[in-house]
Amino acid sequence: APKTIRGLANVRGQLLPVVDLPRRFGWDAPEPSLWQPFIWLTSSTRELLLPVERVEAVSTYAPEHFTPAPDPRVPSSLLRGVVRSRDGLLLIQDVEQLLSREDELQLDTLLAAREGVFDAVQ
Repeated sequence: APKTIRGLANVRGQLLPVVDLPRRFGWDAPEPSLWQPFIWLTSSTRELLLPVERVEAVSTYAPEHFTPAPDPRVPSSLLRGVVRSRDGLLLIQDVEQLLSREDELQLDTLLAAREGVFDAVQ
C-alpha cells in the first residue's frame, strides 16, 4: 500500500482507504485508538477516511472569508486555502491532493486484487 495509506476499512461492504494525514504532511503520527473517529471524504476519484482526534463542529463560511492558496503565509501545495474565523485561521485541505498519482495507481491495484473478498462479510 502507499505510505500515505494507513490501511483499508470495510464500511458497509465498501473498502475505503484510511489516509495517514500526519505522514502526508511529514508530521509524527499519534497512535490510532480503538474508538478512532473518522471524517469521510469524497474526492473526484474515490471515497477516503481521514482519522481525526475529534470533531468539534461543522461550519459554513461565506466566500469572502476564503483566501485561496498559495498564500505566502501558508506555504503548502496541499492546501486549497485559508478561512479566518473567530477562533483563528482554518487551513482548508485540498482533498484532490491527499493522494499522489502513484498512490492512486497503487490503491487501484490493491483494491482490484481485493475485489469480492469481503462480499460474504456484510
